[in-house]
Amino acid sequence: MANFKACVRRPRSDGFWQVYIRVTHHRGLGYIKTDKMVTKKELTKTSEIKDAFVLSYCADLIILLPGAGKRCGRCPCLSLPWQITGCNQR
Repeated sequence: MANFKACVRRPRSDGFWQVYIRVTHHRGLGYIKTDKMVTKKELTKTSEIKDAFVLSYCADLIILLPGAGKRCGRCPCLSLPWQITGCNQR
């Protein structure tokens, strides 16, 4: 089963952090870039996003991902299609 989480990776030169949706499937990681940015004030000490608007936006985006919650057809899991997550159970 694929797991999704909103996260940041590294700061940009202007002080903003790009928000990504991390996809974990069969121990493989993938990142989906969003159009949201956060500042250091909107992160916890462990770099978790605490801005409620950004978290809500990412949750809505995860729900709208094509094929989320459907079987990928390549393995017995509920996940995104294998083309997106790189499922190697072909």
